[in-house]
Amino acid sequence: MEERLAKEKEEIDTLIARGDMNGFKEYFEGVNPETAQKIYSEIVKGESVNQEITKLSKLYETMDAKDAARILENMSSDEMDMVVGIIKNMKSANAAQILAKMDVRLSASITRKMAEADD
Repeated sequence: MEERLAKEKEEIDTLIARGDMNGFKEYFEGVNPETAQKIYSEIVKGESVNQEITKLSKLYETMDAKDAARILENMSSDEMDMVVGIIKNMKSANAAQILAKMDVRLSASITRKMAEADD
């Protein structure tokens, strides 16, 4: 079920990226209402998470780099995507200061994940 939703979301993203409004309309006319609701819920959930990450980024930017680094280092490995999102949403100078204060291996791991997300 998750794979199907991901595939359908990818199709929607492609239609939107192309600006294919007719294709977009045709797609949604043929979608099962239950599936459409699930896709919509996933999109809304993603937007909510992105807004929260942006708020957290601003919060951490106001902190001393050493303190922010210490807090982010102590987040669990399950929360690595959140840490990456927080760092990515910061101004480059602030992100650089925080990454410089972190454990070298963790900083390198965050940097790799940031690069992968840009691909």
